[in-house]
Amino acid sequence: MTKPDPSSGSGPIRQRYMIGNVETISLSDLARVLQADPHIDVLETKGPAEQPTLLIVAMSHERAELLRQQFGNRLIIERDATLNIQPPRPDIP
Repeated sequence: MTKPDPSSGSGPIRQRYMIGNVETISLSDLARVLQADPHIDVLETKGPAEQPTLLIVAMSHERAELLRQQFGNRLIIERDATLNIQPPRPDIP
């Protein structure tokens, strides 16, 4: 199934999210389900292919909220913030 190009301007803006499991939800099974969703792009899986420990996906804020409602506290869904390495500042101990 072809997914719409998120840069085409159609539909909500997709942002990067990290998804981890707390309970016995199989992230490999979840990745297969998310890959079939035209509103979600699975960008990366971290860990062994048969038992990943983290999924990196692109989806809208609204879609992330729907997943949070659906899975409750069985999944951790957080925005994937860009980390910048800054040199130490002398004014902060």
